[in-house]
Amino acid sequence: MFRHLFILIFALVVSAVIWWIGPLIAIGRWFPLASQWPRAILVGLLLFWAVWPWIARCFSWMSGKLFTPFARRAPVSAVSNHRFYDAVSTLRYVGLSEQRTYWRRMCYRLYQPWLRDRPWFLVIGPQDSGKTSLLSESQQTFLLAEQYGLHATTGTGPTQECNWWLTRDAIWIDTPGSWAQSEDSVRADKARTSLLRLLRRKRGFPPIDGIFLCLDAHWLLQASLSEHKALADTLRARLLGCANDARCDLPVYLMLSHLDQLPGGASLLAMMSDNLRRQGIGFSIEAGQKHAEQAFAALLVRISQYVLELIHDVNSETERHQLLQLIESLGTLSRPLFSLINQIFPSSPVGYEVQLRHIWLGSARQIALDPLNVATSWGSSSTTHPTTELWQSGFDHAITERHILTSGGQRSAAVAIRRLVGSVLVLLFLSGAGWGLLRYYQWEKDYIGYVNATFDETRRLVREVPATQRPGENLIAAYEQLGYMNAQLESVDTLPLNPYVEHLALNDAATATWHRHLLKIFWPAVQAYIVDALQQDANTHKDDVYDTLKVYMMLVDPAHRDPVALNNWFMARWDRFAPPGYASNNKTLFGYHLKALFSLAATPALKPDVNLVRLARVRAAEIPQQMRVINRLRESSHALAMPDVTLANAAGSDVMLTLRRKSDATVNDVAVPGFYTRSSYRDVVLPEVENMSKAVLEEESWVMADKDSASNLEMVTATQRLMDETRKLYLLEYANHWADFIKDIRARPVQSIDDAASLARQLADPSSSLANLIRFITRETSLTGRDDAGATSWFDRQRYSLQKQKRDIVDEISGDRSRFKLTPEQAVEDRFQPLRRLGLELAKSNVGNDSLQRTFNELYNLLAAASVRLNSSESNAQSPDDGLKRARIDAARYPDPVRSVMMDLIERGQSQTLAQIRQKLSSNTASLTTGEGKNIIANRYPFSTTAKNEIGINDFSRLFAKDGSLQRFFDQNLASLVDVNQRPWRAKDPSLISAGTVRSFESAAKIRESWLNSSGNMALTFFLTPMTLSSNISEAVLDIDGQVIRYSHGQSQPERVEWPGPKGGTYIRLTFKANDGSLQTAMFEGPWALFRLYDRATVSNMSSDTRELLMMLNGMPGSFAFTIRSAQQNFPLWSRALRNFKCP
Repeated sequence: MFRHLFILIFALVVSAVIWWIGPLIAIGRWFPLASQWPRAILVGLLLFWAVWPWIARCFSWMSGKLFTPFARRAPVSAVSNHRFYDAVSTLRYVGLSEQRTYWRRMCYRLYQPWLRDRPWFLVIGPQDSGKTSLLSESQQTFLLAEQYGLHATTGTGPTQECNWWLTRDAIWIDTPGSWAQSEDSVRADKARTSLLRLLRRKRGFPPIDGIFLCLDAHWLLQASLSEHKALADTLRARLLGCANDARCDLPVYLMLSHLDQLPGGASLLAMMSDNLRRQGIGFSIEAGQKHAEQAFAALLVRISQYVLELIHDVNSETERHQLLQLIESLGTLSRPLFSLINQIFPSSPVGYEVQLRHIWLGSARQIALDPLNVATSWGSSSTTHPTTELWQSGFDHAITERHILTSGGQRSAAVAIRRLVGSVLVLLFLSGAGWGLLRYYQWEKDYIGYVNATFDETRRLVREVPATQRPGENLIAAYEQLGYMNAQLESVDTLPLNPYVEHLALNDAATATWHRHLLKIFWPAVQAYIVDALQQDANTHKDDVYDTLKVYMMLVDPAHRDPVALNNWFMARWDRFAPPGYASNNKTLFGYHLKALFSLAATPALKPDVNLVRLARVRAAEIPQQMRVINRLRESSHALAMPDVTLANAAGSDVMLTLRRKSDATVNDVAVPGFYTRSSYRDVVLPEVENMSKAVLEEESWVMADKDSASNLEMVTATQRLMDETRKLYLLEYANHWADFIKDIRARPVQSIDDAASLARQLADPSSSLANLIRFITRETSLTGRDDAGATSWFDRQRYSLQKQKRDIVDEISGDRSRFKLTPEQAVEDRFQPLRRLGLELAKSNVGNDSLQRTFNELYNLLAAASVRLNSSESNAQSPDDGLKRARIDAARYPDPVRSVMMDLIERGQSQTLAQIRQKLSSNTASLTTGEGKNIIANRYPFSTTAKNEIGINDFSRLFAKDGSLQRFFDQNLASLVDVNQRPWRAKDPSLISAGTVRSFESAAKIRESWLNSSGNMALTFFLTPMTLSSNISEAVLDIDGQVIRYSHGQSQPERVEWPGPKGGTYIRLTFKANDGSLQTAMFEGPWALFRLYDRATVSNMSSDTRELLMMLNGMPGSFAFTIRSAQQNFPLWSRALRNFKCP
């Protein structure tokens, strides 16, 4: 009593010390008892430990008064477990005693071979079946004879619990008889399951090596059919239950005892020879039930033969009669025995099975031999015979057949792997737990070091930040001074299930310090920045002056403060005051500081500047209310979640093959913001415009003026009016965005007229990207729900109708008649009506029955026909036909983007057509130049006056004649491209043919007209008149192709001369005859002799059709002058057409 009282007083003293002094105890920087919960838990446990004796005594007294004590039997599983561990300890002790060295004993302990070095058998049988006597009177060598008995035990009695019989060769588990009886089956099943689970956990697989089933042979003969059936059902359930609990197939050895109780059985056992006793009476079963019956019949034959031989030595008639009755009894035993076996061992069991391996007959009694009734000539040496030797052969066979069923071995391997995996998992778990504790400790250490470092860095920054008058720099400086809270604000939370708690106390202290610094350092900087921003916005007429004024008034009146709105205002201006090197996480941390500051109840109010507020209100009044509502709607979370519209998602995945944007944007760039889509209008604008309008009107009472809110009726009217104005402005911007997008669409670049035709064919498809785009734009610009494109369901039409009725009611109250006006939705639809009409046609028409497909098919046919004409090898280059011009006129009737795409295709088709015509002309001209020009004209006289080689007159005619190559080329390729009625000739389209080429063909035409007659031959006619002759020359003779002209001094008449002359235009000879009679001759030969004469002479221009030629000959001084007058215009001799002619 005094001891318990002393313990209670000691516990109270220790509890007081823990509660009051515990918070002062520290482990490094960790105060484990700083919180109340750890101290309360320790004090509670200590007091519970001190008062527990008192509580136990109280409960003991109460139980003695209220309940009658009764003897309780120990649980079966507990008794079996205790006996199992006793047996295991005995096996380990015996095994260790045989190990002679320390190393072998250590290995023996490590591998535990005593659990698996000998087989373990269950011995099952009904009560009084002789199973315990079978074990106790066996001839086996038991371990530790002083404990378990080496000699036969008499009066063993029925087995109440599992008994363990440990021998050198095997372990025998003698089970209670209740295991083989139907009474108390639940308790027997629990005991069996518990035992086999324990064996399976300790021994592995198989947990047992077999089952010995003991049955009373005398009972089998005497029992009724119902008793047989009850025993068979019970044994089948128990044996299969053992196999299922063992999780393997088990062999069964049937032992039929009490053979001595059969008629003549005792006499047979008494007269059996020692050799026959050692062999035993039994047989093995290897091929099923049929083989077992045959083996039993063979056994009966052997016993009958043995008995018949034994009868001759029996003196007593009674003994001989009993021996004969034994043979009859054994024959009678066959039927109930195998009937029972058939019921116990099913032919096709489900799951694990039990298999009957042997049947043995015997008895555990000692039989005395009467020497007066039988002779001793059968090898028996004594008068008393222990019959337990009959079982030894069955035991030996069972031990030898260990692991006879292979399923057990396979299961054993699987369990070994499972045990190995389990051991590995346990090691991994322990390693992980140790690593986790180390990681937790390292994290705690790093975290505390990081917080200390941030405090030190913050103190250094505070000392280094210079004083400044710029509010933005002061705001950043104040933010830098709060850097020690970055670890907490960046969500650097503790690891889950962290056993260390020092960081929690550190965070609490840092949070309290942070709140003080927010009010002391950060609040003045924020206040100064907002005041400065309002002054700048009011003086510079910025559009966001209203938002700045709103934030300013929130500082003035804490009742209207909204931390989210304040934070959004600063985030929108982040780039204005943040240094360039700041990252995005700095912006996030700055927002955390702002939200915490404006969420604190102790944040003070700002004293307003009346003049500044008045000026800011004047500037803010210039911003329409509806614009503020739209800005709020745009900044809402639902609007930000709306996907933007791109050309790719509007027209489909194949848009890259057909369409582009006129601007520098790609098909994946934003074309229309998500805020200006039909989904945004229906899901964001219409549901929220009323609340946003009401919020704008309500906040104006304290932002724009210090007055109370309007009445409910006035608020409803004003809200409806603002909603209408907001919708009108929003839908105007809505239509502008979509109109800009539509105007920005064009066809993709084409490389040739074939490519343009192919693109037109693609766009004619009803599922083309252009058709998809038109359908998409039609849906997005259909807002009233009056048609299929605008109303996706019955609910859309009903919602539109309800909104219209609500607007009518409000208009009646306010006196407005907006229902007679055009609604903004209708205005949007009317603005895009031509395109919507085309989109509705695409949505309703069948394949191949819409105007878009017909138009692009026609365009395809025009481009394809032009391509065929240009690509034809026999076609001539000519100007594009008028089909594309008509298509251009037709395209103007369509709305954008169809008009833009068609115009792009037509322009590109025309340009490609012209380019191909130009290329073909260039190619043909080049072939003409390289053919005719290079082979006939180049470096030939008369085209080159210095050339020695001359062009043949036939080549000249073939080139310049009316049906010559130049004229033929012109007629085939250029006739439709050149205007020959103007002087000089001009190209109809200068981009197709150059001016130089036109001049070349015009010169060729002049040469043909001047030089060649109608038959294409050269024919020149002129008048030659001799004029003067030098005095030292008496006569000059000019022979022009057989036309001789003589001249001496004096007057002369003009002579008509033709070239070519009578001799075909082959020569011209000029002869001077001097006064002394000497001659000097100059000879000009060839078809161009006349032109060479002209080039040799000194020419003087007398008139437009007359030239004077002065001829002088080498070797004779003097000269001869004569005139040539042409009979035609542009006379070839002095025409520049031939001299300036260049092959095109």
